[in-house]
Amino acid sequence: MFDAVAGRRFGQPVSGSYRDRVQIPNDWVAALSERPRRFVLHHNHPDSVSLSLRDVSQLSKKGIAEIVADGHDGSWFAAQPGENMSRFEAVLSAVDSAMFKAVREAQRRGASLSGVEAHIVNMALQRAGIIGYRFELSAPKANFMRQESELASRIVEQLVASIVRVRT
Repeated sequence: MFDAVAGRRFGQPVSGSYRDRVQIPNDWVAALSERPRRFVLHHNHPDSVSLSLRDVSQLSKKGIAEIVADGHDGSWFAAQPGENMSRFEAVLSAVDSAMFKAVREAQRRGASLSGVEAHIVNMALQRAGIIGYRFELSAPKANFMRQESELASRIVEQLVASIVRVRT
């Protein structure tokens, strides 16, 4: 974790059974929910997948400016709060449900979205204005996305439609 205003790193990985957690010093916890957005949450994703909905949900905290994840295959992913984060938690829930259905449908047709599900979700969140999203995919992931571009585009549109339904 990084304080973009003060230019200092804070937080330590938690050891033990919660290796996917970072211990935030108590004096910083309150600051994560205060403006201005100044904190960058930077972590690694050993499996090289995009930001999870759990990661993205951190953007609802007023102090978080950006979340970045580096994959071990050279991929990286970054998200910032978007222009329209209304009904944020309801949107994330709807997207999660819609993506689950889309993955099942893709599997029935013989396509596997393994490793790119979160990336597709984040593209939809960006298109709907929920987040800003930047990324660089490893060559194998980029090739897969090119080969399955029609499927990915169709799923993104389905997810955006589910976001619109939640907001209206």
